[in-house]
Amino acid sequence: MNKPKVNITAFKYSKFYDDWSLMYINVIQSLHELGYDVRVSNNIQMAKKYWKAIYPFCKIGIEDNKDSIYIYNHAFPEEVNDLGFFKGKKSIFLKPTGPTNRHYSIDPLGFSSRITITYDKPDFDNINYEQYWNTEVSKIKDEKLNKWTDEYQFKEQKISLPDNHILFIGQMPGDVSVNEFSFSNHLDDIDKLVSKIDNKDPVVIKLHPFMKKRADEEYWSIVKEKINRWENMGHTVIDDFVDIQTILPKTKVAIIENSTSGIECMMYDVPMITFGCPEYRWVSKELRHLINLNKYKNDLSWFNKELSRKFLVWYIRDYLCYDLASTKKRLNEILQ
Repeated sequence: MNKPKVNITAFKYSKFYDDWSLMYINVIQSLHELGYDVRVSNNIQMAKKYWKAIYPFCKIGIEDNKDSIYIYNHAFPEEVNDLGFFKGKKSIFLKPTGPTNRHYSIDPLGFSSRITITYDKPDFDNINYEQYWNTEVSKIKDEKLNKWTDEYQFKEQKISLPDNHILFIGQMPGDVSVNEFSFSNHLDDIDKLVSKIDNKDPVVIKLHPFMKKRADEEYWSIVKEKINRWENMGHTVIDDFVDIQTILPKTKVAIIENSTSGIECMMYDVPMITFGCPEYRWVSKELRHLINLNKYKNDLSWFNKELSRKFLVWYIRDYLCYDLASTKKRLNEILQ
């Protein structure tokens, strides 16, 4: 009897470093143990030690077939379709994510906020979360772990931040998460929200840590104009590589589109007002109309700390993958 085939493609990114390579080893070994004939693209680039690790569980070279399952990274079905890639009977998408550099999502709808649990509310309301919260979540906080651990070194927060501030969390304006999964005006939306906020609370605006480094001179001059205007309004702006975990203990409420920083917000019990449609929308206050911004941030009675903790524990422990067992469980859920 022929085994069902799975093709591991080299799209969207083909060069894998340690974190991505370990993710692929778990995926390939899990598929093998689930009874699949795993084929890996020879366009994938990773260290020899990782190739040696996957050799017992796969064959090198993809064989296109309409009945095969295709696995992509950092992509989504519409992108695959528009590029004319072979999709087979099912496509699955991988993406490393927070809260640490060992966590990643496996989903048939895409990555970031474009995943199945954004649309269908997961069953997290009644889970037992206390033990995991007091051990695993506490460890992540104590060790200041993040999705870039071992890859980038955050700087110390040298600015004295006001207590109980309103935190605006910026994302990279060119990322798929705001250009494809939202409506492409991320910084302008932040600007509009900042201009709408009342003066009852101090305001901190944290731009994405990569923005200053990766923006060209012309674009950064546009961003700098906004920064100068915000600072002239009396707001604090952070545009450097500063760990958000050093900011959140002083945050009253975060205003966020669909960033993975929402994970850290939940870790620190920070209420979130969201103007995008993130996967954690079930425990945030959705800002469907701009005129409600001050109403929501001034009255936080809508925030349920216990429910937020339950969602976070469910998300990290039961939805995301982080080792062989969790990967095998997730793939079995999707493929059965």
